[in-house]
Amino acid sequence: MSFFRRFKARLGFRLSPHAPVTLRFQTDARTADYAVPLIRKLLDGSKDGETYRVAVAHWFRAERPPLDYYLGSVSLCRIDGPLVEAPLDYPHGWFLPMGGLIQSPGVTAHLTPFEADALRDRIREAIEVQIVEWVEEHRLHERPPVLADFDRATADAQAMAWISAGVPEWMSSYEPSSAAQDPQVGGTEHD
Repeated sequence: MSFFRRFKARLGFRLSPHAPVTLRFQTDARTADYAVPLIRKLLDGSKDGETYRVAVAHWFRAERPPLDYYLGSVSLCRIDGPLVEAPLDYPHGWFLPMGGLIQSPGVTAHLTPFEADALRDRIREAIEVQIVEWVEEHRLHERPPVLADFDRATADAQAMAWISAGVPEWMSSYEPSSAAQDPQVGGTEHD
């Protein structure tokens, strides 16, 4: 390809960001098995593709690869990888994250590997408590068991039908956390 054609192609991309672009990558087969499906999902032009891109957008804000990303109503916690072998005398597992980050109103703090691991355990325990409480409150044990996989078209149609039907009755007594309702707390720049 001549210099002028390459220049025109690059200039065209900058002037028209929606123009098709050909991407080429070279990697080993094992990595490709993971990367190709992920890339296809990220490049999908539908709402699904947009959702996948939003889901990984926080990757670009981190110096290290994020292992976990927890969002509160106004705070966030990021646990940074990669995982490394823990010291032999570490009583809480074989591996440790490299560190972490907390951002909360008035606070930005970097965590040591040990702090990040302890906080991740605490957050996971809190999540587990909330899930178990939700199961009990909504009597999910009484529902027939289902497979985790589902027919996407049927499930999407059902979800849209529920949304169209309006707010369910049980939501009238549902109260989000006080931080989410407090107008002085406001939103978060971390979304």
